[in-house]
Amino acid sequence: MNSVPKISVLMTVFNAGSYLQESLESLLNQDFTDWELIVIENGSSDGSEKTLRSFSDKRIKATYLTENIGRTEALNLALNKSNSEYIAILDADDISMGSRLTKQYKKLESDENIGLVGSWTQFIDSKAQNLYVKEGPEQHVEIVRLFATRNPFVHSSVMFRRNIALAIGGYDSRYKYAQDFDLILKIASISRVEIIPEVLCAWRSVETSQTYAPESLVVRARDEYQLFRKIRLFHTLNKADRLANFKQIMITRLLFARALALSGKWAKALKVAALG
Repeated sequence: MNSVPKISVLMTVFNAGSYLQESLESLLNQDFTDWELIVIENGSSDGSEKTLRSFSDKRIKATYLTENIGRTEALNLALNKSNSEYIAILDADDISMGSRLTKQYKKLESDENIGLVGSWTQFIDSKAQNLYVKEGPEQHVEIVRLFATRNPFVHSSVMFRRNIALAIGGYDSRYKYAQDFDLILKIASISRVEIIPEVLCAWRSVETSQTYAPESLVVRARDEYQLFRKIRLFHTLNKADRLANFKQIMITRLLFARALALSGKWAKALKVAALG
């Protein structure tokens, strides 16, 4: 095995103790073995650290933080600690299918013009019961068209070239929720992106009080509103897609205003609703 692994997998952990072991085991069970896992334990208080320390595999390289620095900052910390040509993402409550790394590695190796690759994703509930499969188009042109109204990539399904991610500055700290969409948009503006039409990961839908807290809803709505407004800065859209993007901007603007109102920020809510 090479001293520098072919793939660095990035994982940030915050109070994911209920699912962390399953996520880590899905990585250990990969048929591709030349990887390192860069874990940022982001100040958990639920026993996640204990679970992480119970794994003795030397490919798992963990940094333990005493305070939570935020997901975007933790992702950038992990990215800067990585050593490999290719970066894969695995969230602490998600699962990688056994052939995921192999198939994505081969895809990137096959064409140097591909900067990022994702896959279809099986959505599961807190008990790992299947909900539905998120599919997406395979080719770059069709993927870019979807950017007008949604992000067709699930973060835990992506693998990308480290040098490209570093060249664009990594994850943008201005985005606390949709930092992955921003990164994908930028990578897609300077290289091809593709989706393997096969389920290679499972994304866990977990409802928590923190996720649905008013302040969290504000952050999510703000990020999505700002990013849909930026699509045209990165990609040329046809007339139909520009119209769809405009409608999406209006929807996310109203959702942002609503989230602000629910958090008690009425003045800002009225300004966003009125002016955009």
